[in-house]
Order: sequence, then structure tokens, then C-alpha cells
Amino acid sequence: MSSGRIPFANIQKVVIRRKSKKNALISGAIVGGLLTGYVANQSLQKNPVRGPVIYGLTLTLSAAGGAAAGLLAGSALGNLNRRVIRPLDQRNPDLSLFRQLQPFSWRYQQDIINRLPQKEN
Repeated sequence: MSSGRIPFANIQKVVIRRKSKKNALISGAIVGGLLTGYVANQSLQKNPVRGPVIYGLTLTLSAAGGAAAGLLAGSALGNLNRRVIRPLDQRNPDLSLFRQLQPFSWRYQQDIINRLPQKEN
């Protein structure tokens, strides 16, 4: 029965991506909504509409459209955020790959946390 572990000698490259693109999506929607809302507000001040209800409706719908466009842009930009790791040292690719992947391991991160000075009570 296989343990599910892959030897370093069989790995040619490792691609590391974030598990969630939530922050990129939220940021894109906020920026898109604010930017489009601002542009719509400036346009509506130059070319006024008949009533305040139409003004509010136009501003709201344009900001919502901008938020949707920003959401799509954030999703596309979130896909670009990745890191590719390949063995740098061809004489000893196993050790090279191990050293590059080590900071992403749970054990390494716990060692870093445990190295921080502890507060004394």
C-alpha cells in the first residue's frame, strides 16, 4: 500500500497557489464599485437627470455594474498570484527542492512560531 508520499527525485516543479481568492475578489469589487460610482457621479453632475430617484438609481446601478466588473478583474488577477519552484542545483536537485519547499511546511512554520520570545506573566 502506498503512503501517498512522492520522492523529491520524481518532482520537476511545484506550483503554489492560494487556497482562496476571497481577498482579491472583495478588493476588486470594492475598487470597481467605487471607481465606477465616482465616474457616474461626475457624469451625472455634468448632465443632470430629471429627479433624485433617477439620480440614485443610475448611480446605484452603475456602481453595481462596476463592482461586478471589479469582481471579474479581481478573479483574473487572483489567478496570476502563484509561485513556481524548480530544483535550482542540478547536481543535487533533491536537496535544492527540499530547501526551497521547507518554508511552506507545517513543521517549519511551527518552529518559527516557537522561536518567538514568549511573554512573561
